[in-house]
Amino acid sequence: MPSRSTGRVLLFVAAAAITACGGPNRAIEEKLNQHVILLSNFEKGMDALSSRGKSLAQIDGARSSFHASEGRTDGYVEFQKESEFLGYKAEGNFPYSRSSFGGTVSFWLSADPEAMESDFPEPFHIGKRVGESLPWDDAVISVDFSKPPRALRFACYPDKTGEATDAETDAMVNERTIKLDNVSWKIGEWHHVVITWKNFNSGAADAEWALFVDKKEIGRKSGLRQDLTWDVEKNWIRFNHYQYTGSIDDIVIFDTMLAPEDVAYLYSPKKPIKQLLKREY
Repeated sequence: MPSRSTGRVLLFVAAAAITACGGPNRAIEEKLNQHVILLSNFEKGMDALSSRGKSLAQIDGARSSFHASEGRTDGYVEFQKESEFLGYKAEGNFPYSRSSFGGTVSFWLSADPEAMESDFPEPFHIGKRVGESLPWDDAVISVDFSKPPRALRFACYPDKTGEATDAETDAMVNERTIKLDNVSWKIGEWHHVVITWKNFNSGAADAEWALFVDKKEIGRKSGLRQDLTWDVEKNWIRFNHYQYTGSIDDIVIFDTMLAPEDVAYLYSPKKPIKQLLKREY
């Protein structure tokens, strides 16, 4: 067994090695860069700056506006009333797999939820397509705002296996939704939203997902089975899926679940996002 003095020397050497290699920030930066699969920071427009799949955005340009921000290196997208979704093809850009998979979606919002007219405005959605419809409760990963008083909700719903009663639907929503209550944001404020998960489509009750807002963990679900059957070649990653009015910036998608320290780094990165996360595919 080493002496106390030897232990102190070893601890000093280890600390020096970490410092020399860039410390914990360097490890986080390398992890984020290794796992990023889509970055859209609206530097020049709405297409993704970097993407593993197709970079072209689908957008309703008549009621959705690109803004170049003064004093910033990039812009943002503003959604007006009756804007349609901003979308990126899911194939290659979203970490879906028919076997076990994890992932993260990170984005910034500027909005006044109380001024939104819809009962459930939805800034983010990806889910199963049934014919021409996109059911809200069938194989879905989504972020929405509840009816007033507004709560921000992160929901993960599995494949729907049949018709459910209202009570059964309410129970599923309560079981599978993480909420930030009493959201009193205002236009001009920017808030960082991160949804992250693992073990979806594992075939076991071991799925886990978490919601972070402004680097704080709001809640976490675990011990549930999350089966998602998608035709990913036809899927879209949808921002402003339904009647969200406000702005979105710095969309980033990763192919792994992020730890709290990774999320905290994304909230206040030491390097510009485009320098840290832009990759050539």
